[in-house]
Amino acid sequence: MTRLLLPLALLTGTALAGTFGGFQIKPYGNERLDLGTGLTTLDKGGVATDSKTGLSIDAKTMQYKDGVNLKAQNATLKTREGGTLRAQNTTYDVPTGVLTAQGDLKYGDGRVRDLTADTVQYDSKKGIVIARGNVRVAEPNLRGNLLVADLNSNRAVLYGNYAYASGGTKLSNAKNDATLLITFTGSKSSATTRPLPEALAPFKAYLK
Repeated sequence: MTRLLLPLALLTGTALAGTFGGFQIKPYGNERLDLGTGLTTLDKGGVATDSKTGLSIDAKTMQYKDGVNLKAQNATLKTREGGTLRAQNTTYDVPTGVLTAQGDLKYGDGRVRDLTADTVQYDSKKGIVIARGNVRVAEPNLRGNLLVADLNSNRAVLYGNYAYASGGTKLSNAKNDATLLITFTGSKSSATTRPLPEALAPFKAYLK
């Protein structure tokens, strides 16, 4: 199939605000639209803000395809619940509302400080943060294979070969299926190794 070549002027636009999948896009420079793929690229980055979910993404470079996804590099993300996530590479899936971040990650909010992991996901519809692989947090001092935090209930589950220390309490378990339920009250936290089944129920789908 012969591809139709169009003048560059039709493919490159000036820095104008636009909308995409609920996001308001404000580019820092020109936008380039690939008419074949439907992919729009912001070479100098921009800010994408979703007033419905409260998520904002400020990135040095950004690409998006309407109805599919938004990808950002060297980005700073802010959540409705007051969290800030910095990452080299992020992808926001429009249908699910889930953002996945990798590369030089760091997350923090009023509950945890300096969380790092191999991968962090943020479900903007449910207010859930999932950190997987080599999870570390500076405050409270903890590590584990997986951390799932429900930002609406102020609870989190630390799963798999974990260690936790806060306020004089130290807990650890080397088993791969070890489970610790953490409850946050402001910037303070408490934990139990024997959570009730109903307390763990909202986290079950993520613990694998």
